[in-house]
Amino acid sequence: MKKQLQSPVVSGYRWCPAHRRWDHHARNRAATNFKLELAEIENRHHLTFESFEEGKLTMEEYLSLVVFHEKRRFTRAQFQRFMFEQTKPHPEMIELVRPA
Repeated sequence: MKKQLQSPVVSGYRWCPAHRRWDHHARNRAATNFKLELAEIENRHHLTFESFEEGKLTMEEYLSLVVFHEKRRFTRAQFQRFMFEQTKPHPEMIELVRPA
């Protein structure tokens, strides 16, 4: 059965160009905050993020592959909340894509 593509939306939240995203700096902060190995997170992220952004992976699947491939001392909800807190409006991009 072919998996239906879905938008990367979680609880009404959508990744979009008008926001600073889950970039290297945010993943670095996550690695520090959650005591994760940054190089491993970066490698796993680069293998999966394009599929996630295209809606081929859900947030749950992305987190399972990148962070929760082994038992952690924190919950998915805690990590996901941290991810969302890293995303801030990107005023320059908002202005660029705003209809005239």
